[in-house]
Amino acid sequence: MKQKHISIFLLIVLALSILVGCASEQPEAATNVTTTSVADSTAVETPTANSDSSETESNDSSPEDQGPPAGGDMGAFNVDKSGDTELAALIAETESKFQPYTYTDTETDLTLPYNLYLPDDYDPAKSYPMVVFIADMSVVGQDVTAPLEQGYGGIIWASSEEQAKHESIVLVPEYPVTILDDHGSYTMTDYVELTVRLIESVSADYSVDTDRIYATGQSMGCMTFLYLASEHPDLFAAEIFVSGQWDVTQLDGIASQKSFYIVAEGDPGGSGGQEQLYDYLTAKGVEINLANDWDAQWSESEFDAAVSDILSQSSSTLYFANFKVGSTLPEDVAEGTSEHMYSFDYAYKIEGVRDWLFKQTKATPETGEATTTADATPAIVA
Repeated sequence: MKQKHISIFLLIVLALSILVGCASEQPEAATNVTTTSVADSTAVETPTANSDSSETESNDSSPEDQGPPAGGDMGAFNVDKSGDTELAALIAETESKFQPYTYTDTETDLTLPYNLYLPDDYDPAKSYPMVVFIADMSVVGQDVTAPLEQGYGGIIWASSEEQAKHESIVLVPEYPVTILDDHGSYTMTDYVELTVRLIESVSADYSVDTDRIYATGQSMGCMTFLYLASEHPDLFAAEIFVSGQWDVTQLDGIASQKSFYIVAEGDPGGSGGQEQLYDYLTAKGVEINLANDWDAQWSESEFDAAVSDILSQSSSTLYFANFKVGSTLPEDVAEGTSEHMYSFDYAYKIEGVRDWLFKQTKATPETGEATTTADATPAIVA
């Protein structure tokens, strides 16, 4: 009888152990589900090196059409430029000459940090052209100086060499969020139109020649200015669009602009967007000067000749050029890598394009009068 009682006791202990074990496993399973859910929601914002969407891949949307290039230290979606001594010297020369400010928009109550460069001998009695640069998504939400440090696009205009030729004011905003989206659909935030009011505010506060306001941007900045130049055809004297794209059905106004549009053929999003806009506008009778297979490694004299050639093609004021496949990639980066972000600096280093920009005004060559929307008619193919 005693042995039977011991057996029953052991069975009870075993049953209790199984029940306790099952109970302890249940919370762990629930915790895994929660962790996976949080991880998944975080993962959709993670950049992917081989994606065809621009700079980030998101289930909600992505603001651009090209992913960050593989190879090298991407950091916060960035190409590793630590070995670019020329860029480092340019940053050291120019960054401290910019002053940080914050614009408060009365229409939306939003605020926007920005950097402003004034010429060394700035004189309020004089009138200066102004270059406005918007960077790509990689610097969104960072310190106000981030777009000055990412590459050439925001600071090359403030170099002593450039200012000696083209004395100008330079405006570089730093956006707290991604301001527009072309992934799946085309949407934008209030910051896009706010940018127009920022430009108007700075123009009113400083001695800006409003017939010589120039817009330029890369990727997100390119997309923004494609849209704004079309929607506000009287705002800019000319634009340089670099490595971006937008819904062509919203870009009819580009036909009246004076623009260089530069992309890398190895950037499917940018080059595809450029090709779509070319087809869309030329189908409407707009003439566009086109240059294929520019080599990003050309010498200054070779680029001078290439720019001279495209400028002489026709009377059209639209110039579309692309870098041939692979020419923007560093030697240690695999062939076939997206050239989206590698192409930015090469476009801004073309002196002939920068010189062309500063020759443009909103005054018509024939009359010297300011161009209006009605006057801004596209060049028509004969």
